[in-house]
Amino acid sequence: MFASLVALLCLLTYGGPARARWLFLTFLLLGCLTFAWVWLQSSQSLLPSSFDNALWGDLGRASLPVNGAISIAPADSIMSLLDIAVPLLSFLTGLIIIRSDDDARKLINLFAIGGAIFALYGIAQLSLFPETNLFFPKVAYLGDLTATFSNRNTAGTFFGLAALATMKYAWSVGKQISLVRLIRRMLLNKEVGKDGLPAFALAFLAFMFAVLALLMTNSRAATASSLVAFGVLLCFLFAHKSRSGKSLGFAAIGSDRKIIMRTLGAVALVVAVFAVFGGKIILRAEIQGAEDGRYCVLPGIVELAKGEPLLGYGFGTFRYAFPPYRAPECGILFVWDRAHNIYLDGFIGLGLLFPVVLIVGVGALLAAHVIGIRERRRMKTYSVMGLAAILLVGLHSLVDFSIEIPGMAAYAAALLSATSSISLGKGRARQSSGPEEQPTLDMNGILIASTRESARQRK
Repeated sequence: MFASLVALLCLLTYGGPARARWLFLTFLLLGCLTFAWVWLQSSQSLLPSSFDNALWGDLGRASLPVNGAISIAPADSIMSLLDIAVPLLSFLTGLIIIRSDDDARKLINLFAIGGAIFALYGIAQLSLFPETNLFFPKVAYLGDLTATFSNRNTAGTFFGLAALATMKYAWSVGKQISLVRLIRRMLLNKEVGKDGLPAFALAFLAFMFAVLALLMTNSRAATASSLVAFGVLLCFLFAHKSRSGKSLGFAAIGSDRKIIMRTLGAVALVVAVFAVFGGKIILRAEIQGAEDGRYCVLPGIVELAKGEPLLGYGFGTFRYAFPPYRAPECGILFVWDRAHNIYLDGFIGLGLLFPVVLIVGVGALLAAHVIGIRERRRMKTYSVMGLAAILLVGLHSLVDFSIEIPGMAAYAAALLSATSSISLGKGRARQSSGPEEQPTLDMNGILIASTRESARQRK
């Protein structure tokens, strides 16, 4: 209700989105289509009885009145709409309130700050109160960092996204600093200018907090997916040439050979950090190997998906549909309320509609960010960050359900609304015409973007 109220107030205040209108309309239509289909699945009167799931026939055998539906649990299907309403509204609201590149950058910087603070909280909570989760006893994943989430994999995806945002911010702050010049002046015992160093140190510390929290979750899939996303972002940052061709400090580009060497060096550094500090994750992977329960139940989940390929079993009904397909050799521990694979879970719930919504939605997001990479010049690094975020979530969704948790999904959706707005913002009236600015700190410690002020200070 709060998310709906905020979206309505923003729409009344700002009107329609100033940028990315076709993307806004695409997701609005996809959301309306999904909601309408779930209502039809849950309806016990609008569709003929021939559409009812076969499970409802058991009521007739028990001499009970048959009033079936496509969904095997209509009330659960309706309630499950809340899980997609919040992230969808977050994405649409973000597109409404972002009117310029500066707005998008400020929003991304705030996401970076929030992610770093949340990571710091999770680290402190695990260190000082390891048996509590917020204000309640922690009953699962003891010894793993989950922060306020109840699942380490969901926390891992969140901190992976937060690390991407803080990495991009640290790069933006540090690109005006020449590391070689600083080292040279230190070796020659000359005075070292401190312009930008405190902000860069703070941004880099925020990035390290996010990465440390990610590693402390001990989530194998989240760590591996984040590693791939970091590699994509770093490779582009080191290979990206500035329009003017001038040296940009940490972002300076020399010959193609230097580009390759720096890219390989950056990737090697990331891998080394994960190898050194991710020992528990590597150990867990070596011990469990392929004996994870998710792999044992996967064949049964695939067979379940074949049962109702057109209409589905009803949105959010996996926990009721799966038990007959659960193999005895997989044991009796745990309640499998999700498929641990968003693609299979969505297909089981929505049927044929899900791949249509998935292809159109993800395709629209990818197209928006590819347009940003092709048409934006100094701002295209934000488009690459958005692509890396999509890659991170998409890879992890193959083996887990992080994107099905509204809190994590809302963070990802809001972040992508900012990167999408930048990607599709070329040629808008309120677009910043200057170079990608170096974020600064105001008196209250809030990270802000100030292109004109930075330009005046440089003059």
